[in-house]
Amino acid sequence: ILKVYNNSTTVTGQLSSWCINITYAEPISVSNNQFPVTEKLQGFCQDGKFGFKDERGRLRIANRYDSIVPFSESRAGVKLLGKWGFIDPYDRLIIQPQFDKPAFFKNHYALVLKSGKLGIIDDEGQTHLNFEFDNVQQIPDQQYLIIKKGNSFGLCRFDGKLLLDPRFENIQYLGKEEVLVKRNRYGVITTNGLPVIPLIYDELKYLNSNNLFL
Repeated sequence: ILKVYNNSTTVTGQLSSWCINITYAEPISVSNNQFPVTEKLQGFCQDGKFGFKDERGRLRIANRYDSIVPFSESRAGVKLLGKWGFIDPYDRLIIQPQFDKPAFFKNHYALVLKSGKLGIIDDEGQTHLNFEFDNVQQIPDQQYLIIKKGNSFGLCRFDGKLLLDPRFENIQYLGKEEVLVKRNRYGVITTNGLPVIPLIYDELKYLNSNNLFL
């Protein structure tokens, strides 16, 4: 069912109601004294500096960092001079310290904050999504991220591939590679930007239980 209303538009659904916030990696804290073992390496703190030991307590990475996060996909966030970079298990600095917060890698990619803006890098430090976004939220159980720039929303994949430029007032993933969007009017497009329902409606709601539009 599709209906056109002549009255003013009503934005339906908030971004946070169907997306989940991306969480940053939590730095290891001296106060909680909890150093998890990940990828056979465990963080430690000595003389106010952090490093890593193996499961048998042997030194593997000297305590020369201001803070650390556990390893994920052979990368650990390390803090030097107020910025975060990433090392490998051999203490090679793979990605120079330049980020505001640490992150975990997933399938070789990580969402990181640089100079107050969000972007995506790979595990060699190459940028795959430029650092120009104010907020990023993940669609549960999907590879897609909702990106926000100013007051506009777009869509990208977790590997940083930009699918929809941030030009929409509202965006909602419907499944089956389709999204409900608002740009002055409501409509439905594919994740590649192809039209499904024209953007001509004052209000458009998706009834998931009945697979209908109202």
